[in-house]
Amino acid sequence: MNGLARSGWAAALALGFGGAAAAQMREAAPVNLAEVVASPSSVDAGGTPAGEVLIDPSLRTGWGGGGSGAPEVRLAEPAVSSPASRAEKPAAGRLAERIRDREPARFAEGWAAKGLRFDVASEVVHDDNIYYSRPGEEVSDVVLRFRPGIYFEAGDALEREGAFGSMSYRPQASVFIDNDGESTVDHDVALAFGGSQDRVKTSADIAFRTLSEPSVDVSERADRSELEAALEFEYDLTGKTGLRADAQYFRSDYDRFAGSDEWRAGLYATYSLGAKTELGIGYGYGELRPDAAVGEDYQRALVRADWEASAKLAAAAWGGADFRERDAADETSAVFGIELASQLREGTKLRLSAGRDIEASALLDSETYTLAKYSAAVEQRVGDRFTAVLEGGYEDYRYSGGGEFSDSDRSDTGVFVRPALRYGLRDDLRAEVFYAFRDNDSSVDLLDFENNQFGASVRYEF
Repeated sequence: MNGLARSGWAAALALGFGGAAAAQMREAAPVNLAEVVASPSSVDAGGTPAGEVLIDPSLRTGWGGGGSGAPEVRLAEPAVSSPASRAEKPAAGRLAERIRDREPARFAEGWAAKGLRFDVASEVVHDDNIYYSRPGEEVSDVVLRFRPGIYFEAGDALEREGAFGSMSYRPQASVFIDNDGESTVDHDVALAFGGSQDRVKTSADIAFRTLSEPSVDVSERADRSELEAALEFEYDLTGKTGLRADAQYFRSDYDRFAGSDEWRAGLYATYSLGAKTELGIGYGYGELRPDAAVGEDYQRALVRADWEASAKLAAAAWGGADFRERDAADETSAVFGIELASQLREGTKLRLSAGRDIEASALLDSETYTLAKYSAAVEQRVGDRFTAVLEGGYEDYRYSGGGEFSDSDRSDTGVFVRPALRYGLRDDLRAEVFYAFRDNDSSVDLLDFENNQFGASVRYEF
């Protein structure tokens, strides 16, 4: 399910230092970033809190991004889906279900004939800024990752026709060579099931994941867990018109920061323009409840459109207005999600996405931020075995206060790019080398950072 794709219902309404030095720095008194961000005047011209001469390196970090695709269109995942990309949710919510590819023919026998398949992946990467520290305070390390995966599918879980069910579990171990205190094991579990009969279709999704990678919001490595559950009901009125109702719940928990609960529900009408295009209009209601702050209620008026021109071109979009009730003042914002997947020609695939939605801040627990994100990815096969991939994008974070006294005026903008070269040793085994760059420019100098990663990975499917 992926911050922008927590609008799943909305989509339907219309996803350095060495170890000794690092340990010594951790023993220093940590800076309270929440106070620094909420009161920028406490930061001197160099970006250091007044009176502080040492920054705890564990207080520097961020996160970034990555879906599935239409038949013959899907951009292959990295051999190891990094926690950063695993945290990413599709901008158009249910697009990940509507635009997808089928399993390769080689899975028609063996375990796959029973609906079961496996994969295993490993990765080594040199990260020059594991805490997303500001320039001059970087801590570098070599990280080893290992991720097995198990997947089960019964019925037509891709098109969600008839009775179906699917499950996946992907744990990931990350080992830091110099900073072994950062080594973790993260988990990613997803379950979906449902059925359809005559004019009625129902489905349920639940996902749970643990993460330890950096977050731009909290500005440090942050151990956290996320739980997401969704229910959907569809009724076909006339063959061209229909009704759809859905509800979604999202829970985030942080070890040292503020978690939050969010509920969303919607009811909308749909209209099909032939077999390839569906339009929708509807109304949604939601509640956002941070653990340590006053909550917000909001309503949304949205429209949506899904278009599947062919097996090689598909798109989905939703958009509208978010009316949010806050203690300080009510606020109206534009929200949207757009995604397009295309096979431009034989061997060339393209994915474009854009989204804008509102999230609760874990660092500034009485605030939310509006995240606008734009990304593109292109994949080009070179010869029989090589594939070149280029991904990149732009992010914009704008913070606003939910309470009477919360007004940090914080804003962040960032860019990221990831070129990669893959080599298919055979159909079920491939290797990849990659470079990843991320830059974050914040209105709070403490939160500026650059990050460079060089790595290689291998993935085997069976």
